[in-house]
Amino acid sequence: MTSPERTFTAAVDLLEEHFALWSRDPGYLGLACPPYTNECPPLLFIGGGAIPPGAVPLVVVSFEPLLTWHFPQQVEYAGRSVEQYVRWNMDYARVFPQIAGERPQSYWAAMGDFVHGWAAVAPDRAAPWPVLGSTMLELPFVPMHAQSHVPAGSMGAAARLRELFIRRVEIVLQRWPRAAFVVLGARLHDRLRGDRLLDAESQVDLPAERDLVRELGPRYLTAVYRSRLLVGSRPTVFLRRGPFSRFTNPRSAGRKYLGTLLRALHERP
Repeated sequence: MTSPERTFTAAVDLLEEHFALWSRDPGYLGLACPPYTNECPPLLFIGGGAIPPGAVPLVVVSFEPLLTWHFPQQVEYAGRSVEQYVRWNMDYARVFPQIAGERPQSYWAAMGDFVHGWAAVAPDRAAPWPVLGSTMLELPFVPMHAQSHVPAGSMGAAARLRELFIRRVEIVLQRWPRAAFVVLGARLHDRLRGDRLLDAESQVDLPAERDLVRELGPRYLTAVYRSRLLVGSRPTVFLRRGPFSRFTNPRSAGRKYLGTLLRALHERP
């Protein structure tokens, strides 16, 4: 039987191309080291292999993956062969728990709330992976792991990263024409603006009734903008000026509410 990720031919072709480039020259993207490390091959797609064609996936755009305690295990798995590398990308929601354990980290628990609102399907909070894998994928704008968020560390590779991001967005749209993109973080929002990848923006009207804000948490009100990516069919993109962490992280109910709200706006003619 053909594995799910192998049916996503364009993505697999891109992954095989970049695994070969990394194998020949781990620093091929031209990123500063540190903060980046070239020890692990690029994480171009976090998931996607389990999402059926014709779905309306949530495509989260992040700045870059960060180094964590399980990084050595990821290096060992992804660098072993091109087949495992493709699986690590495309079937991330199945592979990652095998490497790091079933219990989700805070980031994935937060995304489970957001996906709950987006897809109206409640993930198991102790093991959200099946729902995450069938509903969302993530595109790290910089696909290499970093010690910390240092945007200047990627500026020397700006042209390559822009081109690589465009290629991945085009591949996603070929498979899922109605996909919606969500950018989490002001720095990445500003980067996309600077790279001239965004059309005109309008701020999303977030309901702010006192009782609602008390329920969702004041950080739910972090500004959200709506635009279109100037790539391919110009898909809708929502840009939140903060991630689901620290000072811009609403309560669980707030993350779920935002997912529901953005899905409704995306479906609106």
